[in-house]
Amino acid sequence: MQEKKTSEENKSPATNSSGSGNEDNNSGMEKKSSGMTDEKATELSKSADDALTKYSTDKSDGTKKEVIVKCLAAANYLTYEATLPAKE
Repeated sequence: MQEKKTSEENKSPATNSSGSGNEDNNSGMEKKSSGMTDEKATELSKSADDALTKYSTDKSDGTKKEVIVKCLAAANYLTYEATLPAKE
């Protein structure tokens, strides 16, 4: 009789060796291939991070809406407008 595998056995090992901290990963993402940074990408990312930090202490509807607006603005810019190189 075959036993069912647990969900832990079915998971593949993580391939991201740089760790799970987003702070470390964001600093390199905002650099262009020429070595210059995209200031708007940096500004929008910091604004979204600040809103998330504020929301972690204040779970009101106002801060929730602020997080959504700022994260969407950053995501849209980074996805469609930023001139950042592909992640290696």
